[in-house]
Amino acid sequence: MARAITGMMRDDSMRERAEYRGSVAIEWNGGALGTANSVIPGCLCAVRDSVTNRLIPAASITVHVPPYGMVTADVGVFLDGDGEIIYDLVEVAKTDSVPATFPFLVSSMRIL
Repeated sequence: MARAITGMMRDDSMRERAEYRGSVAIEWNGGALGTANSVIPGCLCAVRDSVTNRLIPAASITVHVPPYGMVTADVGVFLDGDGEIIYDLVEVAKTDSVPATFPFLVSSMRIL
């Protein structure tokens, strides 16, 4: 099945891998969702670095799901003075963090 899906992907619908800041897993707390047909509120969403499993304090998330491409997300993050993502919310509040939005590959989306 995976081979069939990747065979359908068109080169013009994908960015070069080097353009992505990394990969993320997007999670929602299922216990607070209520019924099966509930709308998912953004405040229950968590974004984690797929490699380190560290929580990324995201200011915004826009998920892109093209029919013939990879699932990606533009994630609004906070950067320190060196241009690195700040993973600690306390540091975001204490420092002169800079908001920025980067594209990420999405490794998974799940309800916990």
